[in-house]
Amino acid sequence: MTSRAKPVTRPRKDRLEAGERRNLLMTVGFGVAIGFALLMLLAAVGKTWYDDHMATMLSVNGQSVSRDFYRQANAVERFRLDQEEAQVRALVAAGRLSATDGDQQITEIGTRRENVDDATNTKIIDGLVQTDLAKEQGVPATPAQIDEAWAAEATQPEARNAFLISVSPGVAEGATTSTQAEIDAARKKAEEIKAQLDAGKSWDEVAKTNGTGESIDGSIGWITADSTAADTNTIKAMFTLPSDGYTDVIETTDGRFDIGRVKEIEPAKVDPDFSKKVSDAGVDQGVYRTLLGYEVVAKNLTDKVVSAAVDQPSVQRLVSEIRLNAAQGTGDEVRARHVLISPGGDPSKASEVAETDPAWTKAKDDAQRIYEEIKAGKVTFEDAAKQSSNDSGSASDGGLLPWLTQDSVVKEFGDAIFTPGLKEGDVLAPVKTQFGWHIIEYVGRRPPPDQLIETIRVEAMAPGADFGELAKKYSDAEDASTGGDLGWVAKLQLPAEKETAIFAAPAGGISEVLSAQDGFYIFKIDQESTRLPDAAQASLIRGGGFDRWYTPLRAEATIEQLATPLQVLGTPQPQP
Repeated sequence: MTSRAKPVTRPRKDRLEAGERRNLLMTVGFGVAIGFALLMLLAAVGKTWYDDHMATMLSVNGQSVSRDFYRQANAVERFRLDQEEAQVRALVAAGRLSATDGDQQITEIGTRRENVDDATNTKIIDGLVQTDLAKEQGVPATPAQIDEAWAAEATQPEARNAFLISVSPGVAEGATTSTQAEIDAARKKAEEIKAQLDAGKSWDEVAKTNGTGESIDGSIGWITADSTAADTNTIKAMFTLPSDGYTDVIETTDGRFDIGRVKEIEPAKVDPDFSKKVSDAGVDQGVYRTLLGYEVVAKNLTDKVVSAAVDQPSVQRLVSEIRLNAAQGTGDEVRARHVLISPGGDPSKASEVAETDPAWTKAKDDAQRIYEEIKAGKVTFEDAAKQSSNDSGSASDGGLLPWLTQDSVVKEFGDAIFTPGLKEGDVLAPVKTQFGWHIIEYVGRRPPPDQLIETIRVEAMAPGADFGELAKKYSDAEDASTGGDLGWVAKLQLPAEKETAIFAAPAGGISEVLSAQDGFYIFKIDQESTRLPDAAQASLIRGGGFDRWYTPLRAEATIEQLATPLQVLGTPQPQP
């Protein structure tokens, strides 16, 4: 039998090449897919990183602040608080600060630390707004000023062990300011005290009867140049003294007369390791210097604005005012006096006393007796209130209450004072409320303040009207008794809304009605003159003039808060 081999079928070459190509394409495609996925992952990671670090947290007039800048700024402010606390503890340890004062300062630092996140946010916003304003005013922060501020951060400032004798002018009962005679008398007394010291009398002996410090010798403790333990004029004078020196009589910004003493001087000390401490704490020195620049700008602006208002003559106006307090409810208002007799003598606990308790019966009997004595003319209502009322808030003022709406007081009291037909001076029989028994004297009734002020303005604008008498009749302001006399008013002396109303009014005329948070105002412009602020005006301008200048300008800035401090920093960790 003959056998034949079967033919072998070989794959064609073109089929092999097609398979290889297919495998290659699959491999390449798989690689591309992996690469694309990696790119997508990297893009996602990159976006997450960018959003967490470089994304805008807030914008001020088009200037963006990144999340990382805010974090670094926050770290700077926390570092500074840590340094401040360490210095306080060092002063206590060295005996230059009492443990009580040290604890108080550390508590205050702790409070600032709790609020540092929002405070940092505000500081950055104000820094950017004020940097633009400083450029406009020609007082930007210079590199030399920032260098000086950095050096100050590394320096424990000079401290002085200080003592103080202060003489304040008297104020007559019922007056709000001292007369020139009272001011002159205070100055004379201070000069007599200084003369005793110059004649060789010891400070301790003089201070026993005239000292104003916390101790019998007038000590105000160790102070630095920026201390608030005494008036700025007095502090400035103290820092010109040698050890164990006395100042001359210093007139303070609020009208007192001070004599200061410096017993010891602790020179300023520079910390040579400060920069290393900053670096070791992980704090960015560039951001630190930026924040110092913001502080320099704020000082430059303050100095320029306040100096222009205080040291240069400006247009001022002699002004009188009428103010009606904002209503506490709706509808007409009634004013009354009352004598409150509470069970047990305590209005705050009267509602807890059972109706059957004899204390209620005694309170009622006492109220009835006082009512009958007032009606019989045996005692005036005001004296009865001063002698017997359990309402400590009104008793010293003869029981006089502010203007009240019917819905602003408890029902029984409101129904009583709004009884139809009451006339000024009517005394009502005792009325019971949850606070006790009230004897009430009706004083008067008036329309709601927003309506009444318009009526008063019409009266004030009538020919021959006496604005001062209208103020005495209607005004709720403290100066009503003096005819609403505000004295001379300079720019930046009063809140912006009042200043605007006053300087928008015609000279010699009456302002438009000003609706403010605390009530309704009209102003009379008695005179206008170009003059320097007096001492009292200058004190008000130095104390709040910059804020009054800056606040409306800040309100005009375009501020966009895209993320809150909590969103950027995460949940705050509890402090140790």
